[in-house]
Formats: sequence, structure tokens, C-alpha cells
Amino acid sequence: MASYNGIKYQNSNLEICLGPDKNVNLTEVDISPKTKIITRTAFANCGIERLDIHNETEIFDFAFFHNFLLEDAFINCKIISPSAFTSCGSKTDIGMEMTLVNTISIAEAAFAFCCFNKLNLPDTLKSIGERAFEGTLFQNTILVLPRNLEHIGLDAFYDTNLTDIYLPDSIKSLEPFADSDLTVHVSKKLFDKLNLDNSFGHIVVDTEETIGNNMDMLLEKMSFKDLNNRLIQKEINNETIHR
Repeated sequence: MASYNGIKYQNSNLEICLGPDKNVNLTEVDISPKTKIITRTAFANCGIERLDIHNETEIFDFAFFHNFLLEDAFINCKIISPSAFTSCGSKTDIGMEMTLVNTISIAEAAFAFCCFNKLNLPDTLKSIGERAFEGTLFQNTILVLPRNLEHIGLDAFYDTNLTDIYLPDSIKSLEPFADSDLTVHVSKKLFDKLNLDNSFGHIVVDTEETIGNNMDMLLEKMSFKDLNNRLIQKEINNETIHR
């Protein structure tokens, strides 16, 4: 159920959620447990601030596209479709907090140009698609990917503010990271398995001891001030995350 202008939007009896009849400002959206499908562009440009999808639901392309004010989201979905959440959270003060549950695949540009205060990725995640997080800002600039991840697509983290990303040994296929500012940490085992070289980006081979010594660093948070400065700089450079 969602409310706007004193009117209730409800889809409690529908397995297919089409969203409101037109673009409106919805403060909260709580998807019915009976809903199986959220259609293409169903809630695009609706000004949503809080989103709850508790029962496993299929989310189609652009379903929540351009919800710039999204601050809090709980998503139970196996496949996040292309551009499903593009630009979400990008006009909030500190970005959005999002938790994904049971997710297996994040498709192309699914979270491009977003802004995250906190992102919780599940151990069920197997694939991150091409440009999935392109242009996205993270409060924590160090990202440790889930332990069962198998595939990372081309430029999945291109033009983000991430400084370091840690890959699990479960990776089976890895496409190049074009962002020269991003350091990609791998184990010696993964480095040898994939025959990695500098064409994949700035690769650093870490020993178990090195990773252990870096754990405190992995938990450091980027300050809100720094995050806001990066947002301002994005707009100054006309590379805004709102496109």
C-alpha cells in the first residue's frame, strides 16, 4: 500500500502490480505479499522514500527508476532487472540504505548513478552485470563482495567513488575494470585461476595475512561531508548521477 495526496494506493489482491495510474509522489510503498510481478516502470519517478518488498517478487526493467529521494529499501528479489533502481537515492542528504535478500543476479545498470549510505549484498548473489553500479556513490569506499559471487560484468563499478574492492575466490569469470582509480584485491589462488593481468584493472594480490591486517580499514566509513562534496563535484562536472 502507498499513500499520496491523502489517497491510498493498494494492490493487495493483484499478483501483478502495475503501479499508480500516473507519476505521483509516494512517500512509502509496501508491496503486498501476494504480488509476484512488479511491471516495467511501475513506480518510476514516484518520489518514494521508503520501500519494502518482503515476499520474493520479480522486478521488471525500470520499475523504480529515478526515485531520487529513496532512503530505506528492503528488497526480496532473485533478479534485479536492468535499470530497475537507476538514480535512486541520489538526491538524499546521505544516500539510501538498501538490503537485498535472496538475490542471485544484479543486471545491467540496475543500480547505476545511485547513492548508498549502506548496501547489504546477500551471499546468494552469483552475478553482477555490466555497468551495474556505474557512476554510483558509496559512503564506504571499500567494498567486499559476497563470498559466493561468480561473475562480474564489464565496467560493473565504472566511475564510482570506490577506492578498493575485494573479490572472493568463488569468481569464475571477470571482465575488465576500466576505472584506473579502483584497486581490485584478489587472492593468489584467484589471480592464478583467472590468469589476471593489468588489462583487468589495478590488480593487487593479497595474502591472507594482508587481508587480515586490513580488516579495520574495510570497516572505515567515508564521512557524510566527503560524500556531499563528491555529489556537488559530480554536478559541477556535469556528470551528475541524475541522468
